[in-house]
Amino acid sequence: MNKPIPILLFTLLLTACASNLPKTISDTPVNTASVAEARNDIKIVTHREVRWGGTIASVRNFPKTSEIEIVSRNLYKSGRPKDSDQSAGRFIAVIDEFIDPDVYKKDREVTIHGIISGSKNGKVDEYDYAYPVVKTDSLHLWAEIKETTPYPYDYYDPFFYPWFYRPSFGFYGRHIHHGHTRLAD
Repeated sequence: MNKPIPILLFTLLLTACASNLPKTISDTPVNTASVAEARNDIKIVTHREVRWGGTIASVRNFPKTSEIEIVSRNLYKSGRPKDSDQSAGRFIAVIDEFIDPDVYKKDREVTIHGIISGSKNGKVDEYDYAYPVVKTDSLHLWAEIKETTPYPYDYYDPFFYPWFYRPSFGFYGRHIHHGHTRLAD
């Protein structure tokens, strides 16, 4: 008699967890180029559609555009950057709107979608660097994942429900702050 209620609750839970990512961020473009290919020969990959991501190195705002310097990272299938020490280099995402540097902070994860428009010379510290530049039409700032402790003590509680215990995190849970998606017209 009460079976519809658990099914309804399960359905509501699944729809609440559904992704609100734009398709351009969640799907890999066909005939895309990598950051490494763009750094090797920008002329071959100019005007190609890409979905790249990584961690923010800096944000610069200009009168009509903003630039986000991003340290590239490999992406999961979902489009989220992998937490890794590996990088194919840096690139610049150009956005046609103001990007708040207090929101888009250094080391936050982002994924962009756009078209490679060329390269820009700059510096990383004193090193001369040629950045691939992407004219961005979609930008997704990923949720921050922070470790939290639900209990003041880190010990095994025999009365603690086993489905809350994750050996890789101990009794630590994962608290996720919501991310932001920006779409240019």
